[in-house]
Amino acid sequence: MPDDRRQSPVTCHGAWEKPAISLAFLFSGTRKQQLKLALSDAQQSPQHGSVPPVSVWLLFLSIVASAFYLGPAHNLHVFSLTAALLAAWLVAAVRWSGWTGFQPISLLAIAYLAWLLISPAWSIYPHISWLHALTLAALPVSFLAWPLQGDSDASWRKLWRALVVAGAFLAVWAAVDYVYFHERAHGPFNDPNAFGALLNMLLLPLTYQYFRGETPRGFSPKVVLGIALLLIAALFMSQSRGALLALALTLPLAAWAARGIAGARPRIIRFLALAAFAYLAVGWSPAIRSPEPQSGIPSQPAAYIQADASVRERLLLWEGTWKIFVNEGAPIIGTGLGTFKTLYAAYRSPMDTSAGNFAHNDYLQALQEGGVVLFIFLLLFTVAVPVWLFGRAMARNPSCRDSCGLLLGIAAISLHASVNFIHNVPALILLTGLFLARSWEVAFPAKTSGLLPGKPARAALRAMGIALLLLATVSLVIDGLIFKIYSDSRPWISRLDSTMQFRLSNVLSAVRSSNLAPREWLIWYFVRRAESALTREERLYYCEHAMKEAERFAEYGPGMPFSQFYLARVHIASGDPNRLAPAQALLEEALRRLPTASVIRLELTKLYVRRGEEGKAYEVSKGVKQWASIETDLGSFASLAREVHQLAGRRGDTEEMKRWARVLEELDHPPSAASSLGPRMTKPSGL
Repeated sequence: MPDDRRQSPVTCHGAWEKPAISLAFLFSGTRKQQLKLALSDAQQSPQHGSVPPVSVWLLFLSIVASAFYLGPAHNLHVFSLTAALLAAWLVAAVRWSGWTGFQPISLLAIAYLAWLLISPAWSIYPHISWLHALTLAALPVSFLAWPLQGDSDASWRKLWRALVVAGAFLAVWAAVDYVYFHERAHGPFNDPNAFGALLNMLLLPLTYQYFRGETPRGFSPKVVLGIALLLIAALFMSQSRGALLALALTLPLAAWAARGIAGARPRIIRFLALAAFAYLAVGWSPAIRSPEPQSGIPSQPAAYIQADASVRERLLLWEGTWKIFVNEGAPIIGTGLGTFKTLYAAYRSPMDTSAGNFAHNDYLQALQEGGVVLFIFLLLFTVAVPVWLFGRAMARNPSCRDSCGLLLGIAAISLHASVNFIHNVPALILLTGLFLARSWEVAFPAKTSGLLPGKPARAALRAMGIALLLLATVSLVIDGLIFKIYSDSRPWISRLDSTMQFRLSNVLSAVRSSNLAPREWLIWYFVRRAESALTREERLYYCEHAMKEAERFAEYGPGMPFSQFYLARVHIASGDPNRLAPAQALLEEALRRLPTASVIRLELTKLYVRRGEEGKAYEVSKGVKQWASIETDLGSFASLAREVHQLAGRRGDTEEMKRWARVLEELDHPPSAASSLGPRMTKPSGL
């Protein structure tokens, strides 16, 4: 097949092949001379050191591990494994690298990384901000670390082949989700939209390669076409409208970028025809139907918004996010990474039945959590630089376009991020950094900034970078262990006796003070001991210790509504009537900031009753109705339902008493239901 890269004296560093090989074939004569020159050039190139294969596999395994991380509240230990693998990759790459300096854009990546690492200092919840900072740091870290690969071309070929094979496996996983389990394909994620974004990141570069007539080593064109079709069929099975819209906007650009390549047009037509067939096959399949099927977008957008629950919820989420940004202050630096969920409860509409974990617009959430600073960094690395590199590649010789597929993959998820939480998914963040680093390397293969001309300075920077990464990794490993001990569905601490539980919690709260899980356990431990104490002195002793832990909890989580809740709970446990008034004020403030929490509403209801204010207790307890559909703490909700039922009976409200009697009956005999988003409560029919 003719190769247009041999038709011009202008050459670029190929995204898929070594430049030394292509230059050898450009200027050499016989095949024997070609081979000798190619091998000689490859061996003499100063940019290509010797990197052991284990380096690439460590990177690939870190990507795989990151795909199974579902967030701090789900499986933090998986994220700690991802960080450990990334640290091992960086150590291996630095040790064997032939790296000689920085790319100019590295200064911006270093600034972004530095800002992420210091941003938890001003957060309303520093610990969760630290975890989110490490998640977002995957982009600048992978971008900075990729040039450390001594033989980046060979390393990229190995990594890309592994990613293509992983993509085929994900497509099969999607088919199992869709056909066997009769649910939207979501793969290792718990959200089909994030899964659709991951499929786009793999599909677009692979499809672009196929359009150009290129294949990863060991793959025939038919195999590449087959895997691309599997990926697009999996995307259809995810039923992610955001991912499909992003693909519809970027796939034509892939075809346009491949124009002028011999044989590109029939390959494009063949792929589009087979993709259309896959779309029809998935659409006609009886395996699953969309929970809210829509017959296309109607002529009146307002009618479509009213008919589509997900669109309505996104508009409500965006409205609430903007209110947080305006009302909570800190427009430059934001309220703190990962604080959206904490603050959104006070601004959410009762009509919003979403989980409320993300704003479903990464750019708006970045503005709220990280202010203008994070907003600019995010736009720079996910929009501005990829668009500039793509335009630069298209404006120059076609041989510079090898990285266009990678850039289109970034473009697809960046478009998708305007309606979903894409840039909060570690696997996607990590791939974005790698794709961007490889694309920059293709565009500027030999340029360095000369920032660190001496070997001692480079060695010092490497050592500092490794030390920071290892420090972050150690903290994540400890947090991951704490998650398994306290927060898992079957916490390890429940297997110990109470004495060992107390000792372990004391040690962990001292070792990792910012992690609130051990301290939360200690608060409940002292509160329960105080409530069961036989003497006043014993009760006050335990309350004193509980108050110290609650104050430390408030110190490390000043923006947490549960800070007020635990302080109030200690006041109530003391049994002192004079401490009930401050407890009431604290609970009222906690409920204002977190109106969705049944446990806070329950304690405030009981306190109102205890102080003889049954009218307030009745109104507060009934307020749970509007949040019933999003409550996950069924134990507290059931206790609150009993309180409302009793209050309605004492007040002679027969209709309300009957309504809550039906709710209690449903809670005692819940219908079986499953959700990819975890245990969510179906709103009782009585409400």
